[in-house]
Amino acid sequence: ETRQRNAELALINSVQDAIAGELDQQAIYDTVGDRIQEIFDAQTVTISTRDVAKDVLYFPYVIERGERLEVDPTPVRGFSGQVLDTRKALRINEKWAEEAERVGSPVVLAGEAPKSGVFVPLVVGGKATGVVSLQNVDREHAFSESDQQLLETLAGSLSVALENARLVHETRQRNAELALINSIQDALAGELELQAIYDAVGDRLRDVFDAQAVFISTFDEATGLMHFPYIIERGERLQAESAPPGGISKHVLETGESLLMADVPPQDDALYGGSLLAGEWPKSSLFVPLVTGGKATGVISLQNVDRANAFGESDQQLLETLAGSLSVALQNARLVHETRQRNAELALINSVQDAIA
Repeated sequence: ETRQRNAELALINSVQDAIAGELDQQAIYDTVGDRIQEIFDAQTVTISTRDVAKDVLYFPYVIERGERLEVDPTPVRGFSGQVLDTRKALRINEKWAEEAERVGSPVVLAGEAPKSGVFVPLVVGGKATGVVSLQNVDREHAFSESDQQLLETLAGSLSVALENARLVHETRQRNAELALINSIQDALAGELELQAIYDAVGDRLRDVFDAQAVFISTFDEATGLMHFPYIIERGERLQAESAPPGGISKHVLETGESLLMADVPPQDDALYGGSLLAGEWPKSSLFVPLVTGGKATGVISLQNVDRANAFGESDQQLLETLAGSLSVALQNARLVHETRQRNAELALINSVQDAIA
């Protein structure tokens, strides 16, 4: 028991040393998964993470008999769902298929069907954020209580490392976002030509976001038409005729609220007001209003034409901040333009009055 305990402590320390300071999440999954695979009597090792908003599990690490496997996201259910809900480990020693049917779990997600296994939660801040699972596809009763305890300890180290990486990533992301916001504000400072403002912001958005297409549209309340001063897709500037607002843009203008579409239905013309403005059909999109004086006066849209789920909540929040900067810059430019126009009109009136005095 003492030798076993020393070996376990050495393993724990080696895993902690391997992931100490590592800030890339996938590298952390790979390091821990590979180490677990070497130690335990398990042909299959999976590490899954939970997306609470979508209530699905993602699988950044799945390996079976030394071969890495790809597993599509699945709903939270079955063995993993039970572990996430209870935050307690689960060990299945025998009758795997019967137990899977009892809890509504798929017998196997990929590869061979297991005969025994153990599931341990990843817990951060009192919340279960994922699951580590060992599975033996050759025999029953492959895992003991001491295996479960050791895996729980390793899962704790993995949870801490992932949380540290997430916090550092968020801090870096926030700093990068602030730098981006400042750079756009600097680019717009003092700029009074409307098209130059659209171009500066649109080009910067294209550089930063995972979007092949960027649209900036404005609503003319007097004519009831949407204008499109900036449309770009895959680096090519496109043109679109002015048209009444429809589909998503109309919804965003009327509600003044952003709309994130993680998975756009294919060729659903109704979403885009009857027809796509230009370019390819998107697979995911994000729409954010331009708001001036409490009214939505336009819309910024990011679109990814290659893949779904390209944009998240952090993208939406950043774009909303940038839309605020754009709205302020456009309003300032309009006010300066109106003031200049008014001064020119007054100068004309004075010159005429002087001429006929």
